[in-house]
Amino acid sequence: MMGRLVKILILLFSVSLYAQEGARYLIITYDNFYNIVQELAQWKHQKGMKCKVVRLSEIGNNASAIRNYVINAYNNWNPKPEYLLIVGSANLVTSYFYSQGQQNRIYTDSYYGDVTGDFRADICYGRLPCRTAQQCSVMVKKILIYEKTPTVADSLWMVKGVGIVNEDGSSDDTIYWNNVRFACQLMGQANFLQVDTFSRFRGHNASNVISAVNDGRGIVLYRGNATNNWYTPFNVNVQLTNNGTRLPIIASITCQTMSLSPYESMVGETWLRVGTTSSLKGAVAFFGNTHSGTNLAGVRGACTRGFFRTLFSDNYQLGKAVLAAKESIYARFYNQIEYYGFNLLGDPELNVLTGIPQKLQVIYPETIPIGRQNISIAVERLGRRIQNALVCLWKGEEVYAYDYTDSSGEVNLLINPATEGEMLLTVTARNSIPFEARIVCSNLTAIQEPIKKAERVDSREGRIYDFSGRRRFSPFSPGIYFIEKGGKIEKVLIYK
Repeated sequence: MMGRLVKILILLFSVSLYAQEGARYLIITYDNFYNIVQELAQWKHQKGMKCKVVRLSEIGNNASAIRNYVINAYNNWNPKPEYLLIVGSANLVTSYFYSQGQQNRIYTDSYYGDVTGDFRADICYGRLPCRTAQQCSVMVKKILIYEKTPTVADSLWMVKGVGIVNEDGSSDDTIYWNNVRFACQLMGQANFLQVDTFSRFRGHNASNVISAVNDGRGIVLYRGNATNNWYTPFNVNVQLTNNGTRLPIIASITCQTMSLSPYESMVGETWLRVGTTSSLKGAVAFFGNTHSGTNLAGVRGACTRGFFRTLFSDNYQLGKAVLAAKESIYARFYNQIEYYGFNLLGDPELNVLTGIPQKLQVIYPETIPIGRQNISIAVERLGRRIQNALVCLWKGEEVYAYDYTDSSGEVNLLINPATEGEMLLTVTARNSIPFEARIVCSNLTAIQEPIKKAERVDSREGRIYDFSGRRRFSPFSPGIYFIEKGGKIEKVLIYK
């Protein structure tokens, strides 16, 4: 009886511990890359994707141990993981080997996203296929540049795309063309400025693809045959890219052009590995297949439509488009090997740019009192209030609150800063430059007796807050208010 009681207490303690360790964004990394991914983890955490980084040595480097850790987190953490990023190539952090008869044997990461056991991924997942610390640093920097400062070199590159059709003279060519036209149509509806269509029968080749990428393209789609690399004439040499920070997303919806097998490398990994931290190039992400087979053009056509339909909807996180593409395979064909085959190299929470990113205008209090309170924040883009902007307040261990703006473009966050100091405000939204600011937490009530008495105050005198710290606008009822201007705070008593 006592032994059973001890086991129950241990279980309850474990559940409580996991609840305290909740995270929306889970990173499982090869130990040597732990310090390198901290900058990425901090950015995700700062924007409202509460993040936890776990060393592989804490879990164990086998597929069952990794998946069990993810399942445990999903079932017990609050919040539970919505995104999973594996950091390290397959020889460093193992993938899952799946076998379906003698002909269908592949490696996949989809297994780690499946927490219910029905082989379908429930968590958006991706992998940074780095073999070295230098490659890891490059991949992290690509993600941060893409999300935080995408217009540093060019403000229009992300609204240009490429569709590639590698015809072989078979009936599959019609499917390839229909897929590319579908994707290009969505780009056009999103007001892309330029969409190139390259075709083998029209005389295009790999040089056209490299030239387009170097000129700046946001999305590249390939349809046709492939193994290891795209078939001639589109067998690209990724080392020839020179596109700097204009980093596309590659959708290679064909046979195997990426590998999750230990010690094997294909063109997919190369797109992410190329470049240095001082001279970026290649791509920020690669969506591709680890499976090769025949008579699959229709299956991959469904995958293409699911991917792009979601990418240009309200679900602008890359991992959601990947899961939608895989779900299209399941819904129409119930093809498990193809479902497992399609995987993502890159950040599953990457906020995909499908329009010219604009600056956000954020209305917030620059100074607040310490103590428990509600903070109201409003977000505008191009002069209009926007819904579903992610707003996060973070002040060390004292404050971490996040939520999305409602239909009026506002969000209210309950916080309880205990000490004076600065609190970080971060706002992100679709096709927008992230907004970052600092809010001063001050002990307003510690300000001495009112140094000014007045019948009224005017908002032109500065930002005005009531005794609870909420920003106020006229008219003002009698009471104590604080006027903040130029970093100085004045305590005022309105007596009429």
